[in-house]
Amino acid sequence: MNLQSPLLNRSAWYKTGWLRIVLAVIALVFLNGIFQYVALRFGYTRYFLGFELLAAVVVFALGYRWSGLLLFFVGLVLEIVLGLTGLFHFMNIREALDMAEFALLARPEDIFGFVVSFVLVVGCFWVAGTLLSGVRSSRMALIGGVFVVGLTYGQWSVSEERGDFFTPVLASQDALLFGSASFLLKNTLDLNRVKQAVDGNPDVEYHKIQHPSAADGVMWGGAPDSRRILFVISEAWGLPRDPNILEKQILSLRNSVHVQDLELKSVYARGATAAGELRELCGLIPSRMNFGKMSSELVGECLPKKLKALGYRTVAVHGADSGMYRRSRWYPVLGFEKMFFKNDMPASESNCYSFPGYCDRNIFPVVRDQLKNEQVFVYWLTLNTHVPYDRRDISHYRDDLCSEFSRENTNEMLCNYQNLHAQFFDGLAHLIKDDALRGVEVVVVGDHAPIFLDGETRERFERERVPVLHFTVK
Repeated sequence: MNLQSPLLNRSAWYKTGWLRIVLAVIALVFLNGIFQYVALRFGYTRYFLGFELLAAVVVFALGYRWSGLLLFFVGLVLEIVLGLTGLFHFMNIREALDMAEFALLARPEDIFGFVVSFVLVVGCFWVAGTLLSGVRSSRMALIGGVFVVGLTYGQWSVSEERGDFFTPVLASQDALLFGSASFLLKNTLDLNRVKQAVDGNPDVEYHKIQHPSAADGVMWGGAPDSRRILFVISEAWGLPRDPNILEKQILSLRNSVHVQDLELKSVYARGATAAGELRELCGLIPSRMNFGKMSSELVGECLPKKLKALGYRTVAVHGADSGMYRRSRWYPVLGFEKMFFKNDMPASESNCYSFPGYCDRNIFPVVRDQLKNEQVFVYWLTLNTHVPYDRRDISHYRDDLCSEFSRENTNEMLCNYQNLHAQFFDGLAHLIKDDALRGVEVVVVGDHAPIFLDGETRERFERERVPVLHFTVK
């Protein structure tokens, strides 16, 4: 009786193509795992195994290399757009694609991370496609068909009880095994249109908001009560489900003798930072980020323009580059006559680590100087409370600010977030000690809910509401 050695058995197994198939499946799972890791970290929904990426690998392996590469590129774009749409609540694919123009303005660490991830994804695709190219076409077609049918049936079994097979955007992340990224993207865009737009018409570039904004309170009766207004949109200032957390952030203002009639409310908010700006300044939600072509006819009379007509000097302040979101182009359309971006301010020794630009603590003098005008509206979009909430942007780190979140396990990102916002309100409390600022009306509102890299932390905050702080300096 002749027995083959284990080595020969393994060699025969490899030659039949089974080992190649197993290794290719592992590479394919790893490819999707990279996207899944990003999705779980940033809190948007995707299928664990995407049909488009699987199809690209199969077509590539069958010898149609250029077609496979094209499908792979389409799959990559779909995954990236799906992530941006799920994260920033875009209503149009073009809006997500427009945002890619600002990628080079991101932090060097983020650009490096993207490049590394891209290389890994391409590498996994190439390995999977090359391994399968050595398998007989008939066998690969049979196994591929069984694989797709089995995964689809498995997804149907998981979704049948909940009834969300055809509405995956309503399913939980752990219930999404296999499906089309394009179908999920369509579901996500449709849901965003329903939530953010009155009519959901994608041809309308700017939709009227359906909920009151913080700025609505500035123009009661058609004119503001104060001749000097500081209106702040605070980057990623979210509404905690525990009110004690918010009170810890604004404690310096609560205790200030220079604060009069302090009110704390909340407003509805969805979308990226620029969407939050248009919500507050114009009462609009953009269906795409076509800011380079924004016109007065499209946005109407925004708050700065109305105040300018009443004799106010209108000033915009932001510590980032003026090219980000093309703000230097559309701020004047909104009615700002003077703008201070990074290049318009005195050189600062402290650039932000969370986002390229000047830290907010170094911009208070610029804001103070502008508020000393006789009749002025100063709009300030803050910067360094941007994700990833870098500890290096905190001048005086306070451990006691973390106690409201957890008394057992310290969440560093959450503690940094809390410290950064407390630092801003401490700076604001110090700013209003200046006697020259008596009578200034102050409004601070968040742009969107904070972004965290784990679901448990995200659940500590309302997902579609942000706080509003309103007081007068006395």
